[in-house]
Amino acid sequence: MTSGYKSFLIVISAHLNWLFSIMKQALPLILIGLLITFKSFGQDRFGYYYRDSLVAQVHLFQKKNKKMDSLEKSFSREIGKMATRYMKFVQKSHDILDQVEALKTNQQWVDSIKNYQKAGLHILDSLESRNQFYINNKIYTVNSLYKKENGFREIHSKSVVIYCPSCINLTQKIIAKFNENQEYKAPTNH
Repeated sequence: MTSGYKSFLIVISAHLNWLFSIMKQALPLILIGLLITFKSFGQDRFGYYYRDSLVAQVHLFQKKNKKMDSLEKSFSREIGKMATRYMKFVQKSHDILDQVEALKTNQQWVDSIKNYQKAGLHILDSLESRNQFYINNKIYTVNSLYKKENGFREIHSKSVVIYCPSCINLTQKIIAKFNENQEYKAPTNH
């Protein structure tokens, strides 16, 4: 062997010896760190729920959603009535003067329909935002109670859980928790 090759092997050997000595010293620290990490997370329980199923099956949320649907339908009916009145007005104009008057008021009718529609959509968006805030707040409250009572560390909507093979589907249990609480129960017909 040449002297350059021998010196290279000596340098590599020295570096490997140094690396192994550090690994021998660090290995216990790494193992302790892993044990502490696994031990602290080993007893934790995680769960998820399907928000759409929860909202669809809890009476309190159904009532809120029915109110929103009713309001949306009433806005649509009113816009339809406004459009019908406008069409009747245009159809009644037979002579040229009436048609000129109809054309002048055309933009006013269209603007009033658009303004009503815009105001209605703004109201619906505002109510929908408040409705979603209310629903999320109630879900958070019930989830917090369920977590404390059943030893779960985290419970999230399935839509935000990317991967969690040990997570438990708690949708039906959370719905049952809602139904347990008198405030959220459906009224009984006696």
